[in-house]
Amino acid sequence: PEDLWGMKLGFAVYNIRNNGTYSTHRAELEEMGFDFDAQSTGHGWENVKRALLAYKSFHGDLLVRQGFVIPENADWPEDLWGMKLGLTIYSIRNHGAYCTYKDDLEQ
Repeated sequence: PEDLWGMKLGFAVYNIRNNGTYSTHRAELEEMGFDFDAQSTGHGWENVKRALLAYKSFHGDLLVRQGFVIPENADWPEDLWGMKLGLTIYSIRNHGAYCTYKDDLEQ
């Protein structure tokens, strides 16, 4: 519809998933098939977990700086090259991204 042209839908979806925006409409969103567990990063939890474990094996910690991007070299799994891991960690820490995996994150 023309009245929605220019709407920043991706931003709205991010806020619904991570900041509880429109939480009073959760039942309606679920009825429409809205996936509250999908992540805006597009990497999927298993890839984020693999990236975190690899980072920890290289650096001995999970103190990932915000600007860290997985380098394109043989030390890292090729399918993770270019992942903005620092931004993903920032979203986990500050916006509740991947909060459904909180138990995994705390281990």
